Amino acid sequence: MASSHTVSDELNKSVVKSLKGLNVYITPQQRGLVPEFGNVLLRNRGNRPVYVHVKGPDNTAVIALGRDYYVEDSSSLRFELTRLLGEECCTF
Repeated sequence: MASSHTVSDELNKSVVKSLKGLNVYITPQQRGLVPEFGNVLLRNRGNRPVYVHVKGPDNTAVIALGRDYYVEDSSSLRFELTRLLGEECCTF
């Protein structure tokens, strides 16, 4: 089960610094890519938590994914996410 919090854009930067793991940024236009995004995570399972930041018009929702979607930081994971979501889609 995932949990979600909504934060203002100003606070988002400080929130990201406190979240240890993979932080992925998805725009509303990319929501259709969520199934493929989930498959990328499942192919790269590991011990690092994943936080999805969905930017809205006034704030950003931060969703902590469940343990089934934890990942291992690897060049393969970074390549797949960049191919799917763009150059600056994530930070570890």
